[in-house]
Amino acid sequence: MKRKSLIWIATVFSAIGILNMSCEENIPLAEDEKLTDLDIELASDDAIADNIYEEIDANVLEKLTELDENNYQTTATKSADDDFTCLVVTVDHPDSTRFPKLITFDYGEGCSVVFNGDTITKKGIILVTLTNNMHIPGSQHIVTFQDFYFNDIKVEGTRTITYNGLNDDDLLDFTIVLEEGKLIFIDPESAEPLVYSREERLQKEWYRARVAIEDTIFVNGSIWGVDVYGQNYSREIIEELTLVHCPGYGRRWIIVDGQILSIVGDRETIVDYSDGDCEATALIRRERATHRIRIHERHRNRTGGKS
Repeated sequence: MKRKSLIWIATVFSAIGILNMSCEENIPLAEDEKLTDLDIELASDDAIADNIYEEIDANVLEKLTELDENNYQTTATKSADDDFTCLVVTVDHPDSTRFPKLITFDYGEGCSVVFNGDTITKKGIILVTLTNNMHIPGSQHIVTFQDFYFNDIKVEGTRTITYNGLNDDDLLDFTIVLEEGKLIFIDPESAEPLVYSREERLQKEWYRARVAIEDTIFVNGSIWGVDVYGQNYSREIIEELTLVHCPGYGRRWIIVDGQILSIVGDRETIVDYSDGDCEATALIRRERATHRIRIHERHRNRTGGKS
């Protein structure tokens, strides 16, 4: 499900853009147009955070919906791939009437899937407090983490997801607030922790298809925090993010469309997911400079300081 309309207008502007590019492609980049190694590194951290938190949200929403449909009886839940086969789910009140409920998603010492040649392992515990039936407007599920890792990245924070009901487009509508979010990387050279902090206020819409694998999620909103070098950053979704289930990858949700403007000091970059494919890549852009990254969701070498 896509929302992009007026395709003929986009086509006209695309043609104009191609003509302009042909005139500009031989003009050297000015120094302030170039992407630095640090620009790419920090944008990569942003992209990793986008994908980790969005996949956690989507998995939790999906699993809560499944539990709700089965009156919170965990014995009735399904396992679609290795990730969920390994996962152990417990519910403190396994019935349809008593709330709040505390739901535990325990990945133990690690549940793994292979994606694009990378092994993705989740381990530890996700705790969800569900205040009411999740399809009652105003209900919340509050997500916290207990020694939870996405590969070797520790994930922290409190995510409060409020269900607002169906919107005018008949999509499930949610407000999401992340407080005290952190990704903790381990520097591969010094073995010291590198902390990336993150706060969010997002609006999320979930299109539920007849077949769950065809569901689509749309995300808008703002993100801010402090990067691994202690610099404040702000990010704004300037073209809504689109997440889909990718064929052949079981329950992995991937961002396949959308753009985020990131600002660190006086440096602006765009993380562009607009390829529309399932390769877990993004294009980092600054003016005319571009650099494609593959999102591995793991630590990598650092440039060693601020720009």
